[in-house]
Amino acid sequence: MRCKVDRIDNVTLVRQCLDGDEQAWRALIARYRSLVYTMALRTGLGAADADEVFQQVWIELHRSLARLRDPEALPGWLSVATRRLSYRRAVEQARWVEGTFEEMVDPKHGPDAEVEHLEQRRMVEEALERLGDPCAALLRLLFFRHPPLSYPEVAHEADIPRGSIGPTRARCLSRLAKMMGGER
Repeated sequence: MRCKVDRIDNVTLVRQCLDGDEQAWRALIARYRSLVYTMALRTGLGAADADEVFQQVWIELHRSLARLRDPEALPGWLSVATRRLSYRRAVEQARWVEGTFEEMVDPKHGPDAEVEHLEQRRMVEEALERLGDPCAALLRLLFFRHPPLSYPEVAHEADIPRGSIGPTRARCLSRLAKMMGGER
């Protein structure tokens, strides 16, 4: 079902949500969960507060969905709502979140760059799923762990010799690049 839902454009997905299709609503949340949660964390909130903002954003979207003028602009709407609710949450908690106010008023910190970055990340994640293990697991260990793992830690978690990490990484990145349409 996931592949089928990935091919549905936002206009159709929003229409299905408005028609009461719960599966469409779950698909919409799945499509943009990373965007909303990551943006909440990047404003400086802790995990518990980011969880609360995550819930608030989806409640607000549910209330506003019928008034959404352009469903294709949904990622931007979610970005703005997440930033606004994150800032509100920080104020409620009597904390100043460094840079939050600047990001909210400075147009160079607008949601477009963030949306583009997270969309690229989603595309890489989908390609990693198609790539499969052991390559996908190794690349996730090397590039998606925060804080980054050392080579000995990667070797231990991937259960491969430390000396084979580099060559294996190169082969896996080459396969991933081909899958994503770019030659390496």
